[in-house]
Amino acid sequence: MSELPSMSELPSHDALRHAFTAIAEGGIAPTSPSVGSLYLALSEAVDDMRNAGVSIERVVNRVKALAFEAGIRETHDSLVTNVVLWSIDHYYRDEDVEVLLRVKKGRRDGYSAAVDSSAANAPATGGIARRV
Repeated sequence: MSELPSMSELPSHDALRHAFTAIAEGGIAPTSPSVGSLYLALSEAVDDMRNAGVSIERVVNRVKALAFEAGIRETHDSLVTNVVLWSIDHYYRDEDVEVLLRVKKGRRDGYSAAVDSSAANAPATGGIARRV
């Protein structure tokens, strides 16, 4: 197995840090368009880390570290909470879609809904699947 790249080498982190900095320095309210920019930068950074084989725990820790480096502090607790939730949701989102497509394809082809029994029998997790 090849060694994982250092997370500080991922280019998407600069965009995420910049989005956090805009909010930290501008005192921008969570309803601002800057939060949309933050979400887009976050999605790209999470994708890059997931594709590099980084665990969700390390992704969350790195995202929180980037927020802190950019000046996000206690006054933005709800933002940090949302960013962590968005990170987890995005990390697993593609996986959920892939499982659903396999199940739908199985039904369309006349197979039982148990195309992916591990997905069919998985406990409900509020939209967040767990990797096995």
